[in-house]
Amino acid sequence: MVRDVFIEKQKFENACEILLDGIVSTSNMEILISGMGWDNPDFQGRLQARLRPKAVGIFVETVDALNSSLQDLSDQLELNQDLEVCFWYE
Repeated sequence: MVRDVFIEKQKFENACEILLDGIVSTSNMEILISGMGWDNPDFQGRLQARLRPKAVGIFVETVDALNSSLQDLSDQLELNQDLEVCFWYE
């Protein structure tokens, strides 16, 4: 299960990198991949220049849903941001 989550996260990041290449800086790309900034109007305008206007809304909704699902799974599986198992010692 952990491996499946990791693979899906990698697919998501690769798709974002391809889509965002040339329309945002590398540092902004990292912010977007982390799930923040997709609602920024300036960014959405640049994204619309690359995608059809209807596709932008659908893509942003999908990104939000995927990030939420990945976070939920990570929490349930007790994974850190790198999708590694967290061990807690007392």
